[in-house]
Amino acid sequence: MKYGIDAYDGEAGIKKHIQDLQSILSDPAKVHELSQTIADQFNQLSELNLISFNRSTAVETVSVSGRPEVVFLLANHNPRSRKLLNIVQSIDEPKSFDLRFFSAAFAGYGMHDVCMMTLQEFRKRLGHPAPSRDP
Repeated sequence: MKYGIDAYDGEAGIKKHIQDLQSILSDPAKVHELSQTIADQFNQLSELNLISFNRSTAVETVSVSGRPEVVFLLANHNPRSRKLLNIVQSIDEPKSFDLRFFSAAFAGYGMHDVCMMTLQEFRKRLGHPAPSRDP
């Protein structure tokens, strides 16, 4: 989660987070440990009935596997600023995980896959000015 344009760069900026994640997620042992932690937490929440989902009786517990996906949620973005575009242009596509940027749709923050953008899609979105609102 990055809130406002001042959170985009610096020692805790987007590019630094991606570099840190690349170093962690390039280690298969760390990815396995992280996947196990996520599965354990999800299963605990499920057992305590703290989450609601379409539960299958054929599946007793959830497991996590596959390529990690990292999602940046950006809030309070000023679309007139070129700062985010400049930072995103300088990012290389990560080798160890799928990088996504979340765009809220219909004034909500439900993080559905159709609202996620790849790095290329996000660059394209940032490179175009907002449509004119003049009649």
